[in-house]
Amino acid sequence: MKHLTFASASIAACALTLPVAAQQTTAPQNKPNVLFIVSDDLNTDVGCYGHPLVKTPNIDRLAARGVRFDNAFCQYPVCNPSRASFLSGMRPESIGVMDNQTPIRAKHPNVVTLPQFFRNNGYFVANSGKTFHYVYDDKPSWEISEAGNGPKIESLSGLLRPTNGTLPAGVSVGKAKAGQDIFWAKVNLPDEKMGDGIIARRVADWMDISAKNNKPFFLAAGFRKPHMPLNAPAKYFDSYPLDKITYPQEPPEHVATLPPLARKNATSIVPLDDLQRREAMQAFYASISFMDAQVGVLLDQMDKSKLWDNTLVVFFSDHGFQTGEHGGLWQKMVMFQESARVPLIIAAPGIKAGVAPGVVELIDLYPTLAQLSNLPLSPTLEGTGLLPLLQNPNRAWKKAAFSVVERTGPKSVGRSIHTARHRYTAWPDGTAELYDHQNDPREYRNLFNEPAHAALLNEMKTLLQNGPQSALPTP
Repeated sequence: MKHLTFASASIAACALTLPVAAQQTTAPQNKPNVLFIVSDDLNTDVGCYGHPLVKTPNIDRLAARGVRFDNAFCQYPVCNPSRASFLSGMRPESIGVMDNQTPIRAKHPNVVTLPQFFRNNGYFVANSGKTFHYVYDDKPSWEISEAGNGPKIESLSGLLRPTNGTLPAGVSVGKAKAGQDIFWAKVNLPDEKMGDGIIARRVADWMDISAKNNKPFFLAAGFRKPHMPLNAPAKYFDSYPLDKITYPQEPPEHVATLPPLARKNATSIVPLDDLQRREAMQAFYASISFMDAQVGVLLDQMDKSKLWDNTLVVFFSDHGFQTGEHGGLWQKMVMFQESARVPLIIAAPGIKAGVAPGVVELIDLYPTLAQLSNLPLSPTLEGTGLLPLLQNPNRAWKKAAFSVVERTGPKSVGRSIHTARHRYTAWPDGTAELYDHQNDPREYRNLFNEPAHAALLNEMKTLLQNGPQSALPTP
C-alpha cells in the first residue's frame, strides 16, 4: 500500500448521518491497516504521562510518533462495561451492559462491533488476548480469535493456586489479604512464555503475514496486564527497588469527607501497611513494564515489516487502577481520577506527533478509526470522531467526558462528568463530589458543600443534566 494522506477525509467531529456499509465485503482500495492495542487496568502511571519512576520505553516510543491524549476517560471503570461501550460505539446505558456478567449482544444482538465493522469492509480481522471481556468474546467480530491466550499461563487456578499445593520452580508469590486478596508473583519465565508475551508474538506473526498480502488488516492485541494477578518475570520487579517506591500521604480527614457511595462497591478496600503497599505497587509497576515490553514486540514488527506508512496504531487501557489511594482503594469500580482517566495514544500516517489537552472518551475510538480509514459511519455511534483533534491537537474540543458506575441496582447509578480541569459526580442518594484538578490533582478536597464554588457546581450540574450532546465540540 502506498503512503496514506487524510486530506480528503471528513473533518466533521462525527459523521453520524452517513450510512454504514453493514455487509460490504469488497476489499477497500488504499485503506490503512489498524493495530489495536488494549491494556487491562492501566492508569496513567506511564513514562510519557510524567510518572517519575515507571519505565515504559515502548509506550513512550509510540507517543513520540503519535498524538498523546492528556484527558482521556473511560465510560465505565470496570472491564466488561467499558469494553462493551468502546467496541459497540454506544454508551453503557445505551448498550445495556453495566456489569461483568452481561454479554455485549444480550440487549443488542444485531450490533455491529468495531472489529466487525472492519471485517464487513473487507479487512482481515483477528484477535489475540482480552479485547472483549474474556468470557464473552464475540464470534461475529473476528475471522480468528484466540481470546484464551492470556489465561493459559496466568490464571489464579494455574500459576498462583496450583492443584498440587506447590508453586512452579522459580515462582515467588506475595499476597495481601483484607476484603479481596491482592496477589503478585515474580516468575522465572521468559517473556515469550507469559500470557502477554504469547499474545504479542501471535499478533506480530499475523502482522508479518498480512504485510505480504494486499488485504488490509485489523489486528487486536488484548494485553492482560497490569490486571491482577500482578505476575511478571522477576527482572521487571528488579527495576523497582522498594526503597525507591513512594506514595503521597493523604490528609487524615480526607476519607471522612467522601460520600459513602464514592467508595462503596470498590473492587478492593485493602488497608495495607507501608511495606505491603510498596510491595504491591512494585508488582503493579513490574506488570506495567512487562506489558510495555510486549508493546515493543509489536512496534519492532511495525519497523521490520515497514508498516508505519499505512497503519493506524492505537494504544489505550479499558480503565484505570487504584493503588491504595483514598483510604486503601485497589483496582477500580470508583470514579476517582486514578480509575476513570486512561492513557490513549494514536499514531497514524499523515498525522504529526503532539499532545492533545482536550477532553476525549474511549467511545470516540470507533468513529475515529472509521474516519481515519475513510469508511462510512453507523448512525448508532455515540462517540465523536477525533480526526480534527489529531490534525490540530491544541484546538478546542469537548466540554466534558461522561462516565457511569452502578452501585446497588439498575436505578442506583453514579454519574460523572470530567472536564479538562474538574470532575463532578452525582450519586443516587443525593450526595456528590466536585474537584478542581488544577489546585487539587489528587482529589483530596471535595468542593461540593463549599459556598464559594456554588457557581461552578451549578455549571457542572447543568452540563451533566444536559448530557453528552451538550458537550460536543464546534465543527
